[in-house]
Amino acid sequence: MLDAKAEVSLSKFMTRMLRHAPEQYGLIVDPEDGSCLLEELLDVIT
Repeated sequence: MLDAKAEVSLSKFMTRMLRHAPEQYGLIVDPEDGSCLLEELLDVIT
């Protein structure tokens, strides 16, 4: 489990990846709903 500070940090990182710069992380985001493959997201995070 993550402590509160780590949760906030992870949340901000995921927001940056998904909303602001997915291409910078190699993520392909669906233009209709903003989703991406979970496996690709986890590859970037881990």
